[in-house]
Amino acid sequence: MKLRNLIYERGGMNKAGTISIAMCTYNGERYLKNMLDSIGAQTVLPDELVICDDVSSDGTLKILEAYKCTSGFPVRIIKNSQNIGFVKNFEKVITNCTGDIILLADQDDYWQPYKVHEINRVFHDNPSCGYVFSNAELVDENRKSLSLDLWKSVGFNHRRYKQYTE
Repeated sequence: MKLRNLIYERGGMNKAGTISIAMCTYNGERYLKNMLDSIGAQTVLPDELVICDDVSSDGTLKILEAYKCTSGFPVRIIKNSQNIGFVKNFEKVITNCTGDIILLADQDDYWQPYKVHEINRVFHDNPSCGYVFSNAELVDENRKSLSLDLWKSVGFNHRRYKQYTE
């Protein structure tokens, strides 16, 4: 069964553990609201959303603060005092998460409503599983398909896939 055809009720399964979403932001006001809305529309909501902003100079922080006030789950915003770059920013946000399961999110992503549920299900069904990763459809700023997926764009082929699944 294809993932995109699955529909779940909000809160409809037992959790494998607590779920944190770790998101980094930097001047992301253009796409951020769509990403935050897609997190809020998940069929299984996270236990927390931790956001580390890397000294944005646009309206990113205003959007984050507004979302924090209306979210159905805890949102923590960490503001860097100086720009540390995306790698260090992700390291920082991950270390500030409290969940047993940490999902990484980019500010310009858009998640299908079952993403958190499906990842949680994999951990629940496979207690010895250490990580889960997924493919993504690449789209333009209007979410129109570019007819390319993430794995193809980075050269992730069947041979490399097998390295992670054996």
